[in-house]
Amino acid sequence: MTAAPDHRVKSSNGSSRLRVWITIWVLLALVSVASATRMYFVYGNAGRPISGIDALGSAAMDWFLWGLLSPFLFWAARRFPLVSGERIRSAAIHFALGLVIPAVQIAVYAGASAWIREARFASGSFPDELRSGLLLRLQTCIAVYWAAILGIAFWDSEQRRRATQLHRARLDQELSEARLRALQSQLRPHFLFNALNTILDAVRRAPDEAERMIVSLGDLLRQTLRHDERRELSVTEELALLSRYVAIEEARFGGRLSVQIRATPETHCLLLPCFLLQPLVENAIRHGVKKRNGGQVSVDVTRDTDQLCVRVRDNGPGVSKNPDLNRKQPPDPRLSKDAHLDPAGGTGLANTRQRLSLLYPSSHQLEILAREPTGTEIRIRLPARSITANDRWVHE
Repeated sequence: MTAAPDHRVKSSNGSSRLRVWITIWVLLALVSVASATRMYFVYGNAGRPISGIDALGSAAMDWFLWGLLSPFLFWAARRFPLVSGERIRSAAIHFALGLVIPAVQIAVYAGASAWIREARFASGSFPDELRSGLLLRLQTCIAVYWAAILGIAFWDSEQRRRATQLHRARLDQELSEARLRALQSQLRPHFLFNALNTILDAVRRAPDEAERMIVSLGDLLRQTLRHDERRELSVTEELALLSRYVAIEEARFGGRLSVQIRATPETHCLLLPCFLLQPLVENAIRHGVKKRNGGQVSVDVTRDTDQLCVRVRDNGPGVSKNPDLNRKQPPDPRLSKDAHLDPAGGTGLANTRQRLSLLYPSSHQLEILAREPTGTEIRIRLPARSITANDRWVHE
C-alpha cells in the first residue's frame, strides 16, 4: 500500500484547523447574542433600559476578545498539558494564568468600553470600568479560562485517540493486504509445480499433447501475471483463467475428464477473489476424478439476491468414503484447523478459506458436503459486489 501524498495531508490538516476556528467564532457569536439578550432584559427590568444594539455591541466585544485570546489559550493548554507526568506543575501554571489572562481580558474590555463611552457620552473612565469589571466579571472570566483549557485538553485527547485508532486500522489493513498477497503468491508455485508434473507425464507418452498443454500453461501464467496486483476479478475474468487451467487437465486425462463451467448472466460483472476457482477445481480433480481415473467436475456460479454462490461438484468417492474430508467447514475460521481441509497437505482449500476470511471476515460461508450417491460438493457464498471503475482491468 502506498501512503497519501504529503500535499494532501497538509491540505487536510489545514482545512481541519480552518473548521476549528470557524466553529470557535460561530460559537462566540451565538454566545454573544445570548448574552446580549440577557443583558437587554436585565437592564430593562432594573429600570436602566439599553438599546439592543448597545447590548449586542457590549456582549460581542466581551466574547470576541476571548476569540482573539484563543491562540494563546491553545498554546497554554498544549504547552502545559494537565494529563502529562508534570500534572502538578501544569496545574500551578494554569492557576496563575487563570488569574492573569482574565485580568488582561477585563483590562482590554475596560479600556475599549471607556473609550466608547468617552466618544459617545463624554463620560468614560478607565479606572471605573476596570474596577467594575474586576468586581463583577472576574469570576466569570476565570471560569471561561478553565472551561477553554479543559475543552482544548479534551479535544486534543479525542484527536489523539482517533489518530491512534486510524493508525491501528491502517496497520491492520496493511497486514491483511500483506497476508492476502502472501496467500495469493503461495498458490502460484503450488499450481505451477502440479502443472509441470502433469506436463512431464505427457511429454513421455504424448509429445503433441504436452506441447498443447505448455501453450495453455503459458497463456494461463501470462494472465495471472497481469492480474498480479488485484485482489478480486470479475466472474468473467476468473472463468477465463479457469478455462485455461481446465484445458491443461483435460489434455492430461484425455476423454476421461469432463468439466462443465456455467455462470448465469447476472453474475458476469460480480467480483470473485482472484484465483479462487482453480484450487477448488484442482481439489475436485485430485480427490475425486483422479482416484477413479476419470470423472466429471461441474462449476456453477449463480446469484441469490445479495449473495454470489459458487458450487464445485465432482462424482468421485465422496466425503462419506473419505474421512479426512468428512467435515463441514463453518463460516468462522477460528472454529477449525487448516489440516482437515486438505488431506494431501497442500494449500488448496486451506488457502481458500484463509483468503475468504481476510476478504469477507463475517459475510462468507464455505461448506464441504457429500453428494448422493457419490461425489463431493464445495459451496461458497459471498457478498454480491459489482465491478467498479477502480476494479476494471484495462487491456494494454
